[in-house]
Amino acid sequence: MWKMQHAVDVKIAMMTRYLFAFVYENSNQRSMVTEKLLHALAAGCIPVYLGAPNVRDFLPHPDAAVLVNDFKDTKDLSHYLLQIAESSELVRKHTEWRRQKLAPHFASMLRRSKHAKVCEVCDAVRAHNSSRPNKAPDQHEGLVRVLRDDAFVHVKA
Repeated sequence: MWKMQHAVDVKIAMMTRYLFAFVYENSNQRSMVTEKLLHALAAGCIPVYLGAPNVRDFLPHPDAAVLVNDFKDTKDLSHYLLQIAESSELVRKHTEWRRQKLAPHFASMLRRSKHAKVCEVCDAVRAHNSSRPNKAPDQHEGLVRVLRDDAFVHVKA
């Protein structure tokens, strides 16, 4: 598990240097959204997404990604990406969600994720072994830590 997490950390660290991350799923089936999207968001990139037609259901905000299928062709898509790269206003449009409270549907999805469940187990073990063995972890503590560790957003605990 450590090697896999290390590989994800390296991937996200590398992605932080870029404004965009091309996130192309292996399938365009409804609700088939993989960790690729979350990795791009965690890195602070604007995902350029091709995959599940209902991906907006899995985004923290409808403008958090540029959806390939919203464009008539690749020429229009590339023109829009160039516009974003040259406009701080358009960059802000696609990244403003990071400076706001997480949308409830997105926070709920993160809480249900495999990554968050592993962190909840770690939190429980840590609480049990700490000097405060009777203190139960806050129900949002794992979520806040996951987001902070991934540099996803700054969430006030």
